[in-house]
Amino acid sequence: MAISRMQAKVLGGVTALVIASLIAGSQWRGLTADLRQLAALRQQVTSAVNGNNATRDVIRHLPPFDARKRQASARLPADPNLGGMLESLNTVLSRLDLVPDELLTHATVSENRTQRLPVSLRFRGNFIQTYEVLKHLRGCERLTRVDKLTIEDDAADANPPRVEIEFSAFAGGVEALWPTK
Repeated sequence: MAISRMQAKVLGGVTALVIASLIAGSQWRGLTADLRQLAALRQQVTSAVNGNNATRDVIRHLPPFDARKRQASARLPADPNLGGMLESLNTVLSRLDLVPDELLTHATVSENRTQRLPVSLRFRGNFIQTYEVLKHLRGCERLTRVDKLTIEDDAADANPPRVEIEFSAFAGGVEALWPTK
C-alpha cells in the first residue's frame, strides 16, 4: 500500500516531534537525578568527615559530579535572557537558507522553581532543514523542550511546507532546582 507525499511528510514530522520530546524529557530527568545524587554525596561527605571510613571513596566521586553540575548550570542558567540562544538559532537558519516568517518570544512562565521561556518559530522549509533546526534546538547550550511541531504542506502550492515549532527554553539556575545547602 503506497502512502501519499503529504502522509509521508506528516509521518516524518510526527516522528521528529516524538523523538525531540523523548530526548528533552530524558535530559530533564537525567539532570534532576544528577542533582539529587550530588546533594546525597555532599551529605555523605559531611557525615564522613567525622571519622567515617568511606570518606576517601565519597570524596573521589565529587569532582565528576561537580563538573556535571557546572555543565548543568550552563544548560539551566539563572539569567532568563535568550539573546545568545536566539542569535545562534538565527545563524543556523541563515546557514540553511531559511528566512523565518516569525520568531517570537512570549511571556515568561514561572513553573515551580524555574522559568519557562516560550518561543514560536515559523518558516518554510523541507524535511532536512526542519530536522537541522530541531537538531540545533536539542544541542543548544540552554535546556530546551519542543512543545509543538506543525508541518503543513499544500499540495497545490509549489513552495516547501510551512513549519511551526513552538519550544521552551528554561532559566532559574541549577541551585533553584536542587539547592546544595
